[in-house]
Parts: sequence; C-alpha cells; structure tokens
Amino acid sequence: MVLSEIEVYTDILDVEPACEYDVESVFGGVSAHGDPIEAEETEVRAMAASNPMRFKLQGQLDVPKKIGRFLTSDGITMTHNYEWTYTAALEHHKHSRQKVKEWVRTVLEASNWFARAGIRMRYADSPLQAKTIITFAPKSDVCGGIGCTRAFPGKGRKDQILISSERFGPPFFAVLPHEMCHSCLTAVDQYGGVRCHDPNYHGLMGNGTGIMTENDVTCIRTWLRGEGRICQAAT
Repeated sequence: MVLSEIEVYTDILDVEPACEYDVESVFGGVSAHGDPIEAEETEVRAMAASNPMRFKLQGQLDVPKKIGRFLTSDGITMTHNYEWTYTAALEHHKHSRQKVKEWVRTVLEASNWFARAGIRMRYADSPLQAKTIITFAPKSDVCGGIGCTRAFPGKGRKDQILISSERFGPPFFAVLPHEMCHSCLTAVDQYGGVRCHDPNYHGLMGNGTGIMTENDVTCIRTWLRGEGRICQAAT
C-alpha cells in the first residue's frame, strides 16, 4: 500500500463479524515468554515503579474524549474515557483483509491492553474514518523486519502501522499493541540501542516483557492527563 492511497479509500465493509480467533487461546494467561502474567507482572511492577513509559509528545493530543461502556473482544464490559479509531488496509501480503480485521480486533480490543487505561480501540471499516491504518507487509518492506509506525504526510495525525506478514496470528500478539502505543500515544521505544533507552524500564515498549504492565497503564493515564514523561531526545 502506498501513502497516496489514503486519498481514494472508500467504505467497503458494512458488517462486523464475530472475531474468529479464540481470545483465551491467544492470551491464555501467559506472557510472550510463556510465563504466568501475574507472577511476571508483580516483578515488573516493582522494578518499573519509578521508571515510566516515555512519550514523544504530551497527551492527550487528539485522542478523543468519549465516555461510555463497551464489550471487549474477550467478552468483558468495560468503561472507557477515550476512543481511538483504527482499521486494516485494503490489501495485505499473504492475508485477506477480512482475516486481518478479525485478528487485529481480537488483540487490540481485548481487556488486557488499552481498555485497562480507559481507551477504547474502535475498528472503523473505512480508512477515511480511522486514525491508524494497519498493514501486514513482506518482511523486507518493514523496517527492522518486525513492525514499525510512520506518519502519513499532511495535516492532522494519521499513521500507518506496518507489520511483517510472518508476525500474523498467535503467538505474535505483542507487536500490535506495541506499535499502537507509537501511533495513538506517541510512546517511544525504550530497549537497548535507542535514544530513550532506560535499562530499568520493563514494559510493553522495551526490555523484553511483551505485556502491558500496571506501570504502563498508570503511565498512559498520566499521559492522558497531560502529565506524561517526555523523552527530549525524541522531540
């Protein structure tokens, strides 16, 4: 998908089918490493309490404030204070748009990611109505070979998330919320070798946990209040 396509997107889907992937089998109470989340997160929370997620810009930017209740993809009714729209691109490498829609909704709309911070991720069938467009592309077309986020040119904030088509479906669920943190929250990477690296931070944005920790949730809520920790090296 080339960037100019954003100008010619049209509505093509009117029906929202049930998610095909079984959420419990995707998450299953374990982290990306196969360890029990509760045990790992307790350790992570203790280590990261004073080492917050960092952001490029201060929140809440244009994350719309919208209070309501919604049903997550794993069947839990939750309350949200904010809403972010996203969609699947019209074309993908190796996968149909319908399959991509089912997978990204299963992950991003689950109760253990952004919903915990009061943000509803809402799928929009039309890319014209979405702030983030997700594309599964050949590994060679994705910076780093896993996933990356880049901004569309022009006014306003609208991003494209590119993910390697080899990272589709279970167990590759962490890459989607990680890249969505870049797009929705302007969160920055904090793993070794990047400008904002903090070896004491352990969470979704770096240092190998593959989960959104309680510390991450607190940092996102703080960012939404306009009090997030900004990484000056990324501005």
